[in-house]
Amino acid sequence: MPIVSDVVKNFPDLTVSIISGAIHQTQEGALGSLDLQFVGAESQINDALAYLKKLRVETEVIHHG
Repeated sequence: MPIVSDVVKNFPDLTVSIISGAIHQTQEGALGSLDLQFVGAESQINDALAYLKKLRVETEVIHHG
């Protein structure tokens, strides 16, 4: 499923940047992580995070201010 592409399409007012990513092999298969930066209105960011949660994507929010 093209999750990042879906976020970009569904939330066109957000700027989405890929910061880093990694894939690790486990006994159960591949496990990956992707660090993204969302820039935009807080309400749009919250909506995008809710969308990811609905897709069962685990998220962690790190605020930089």
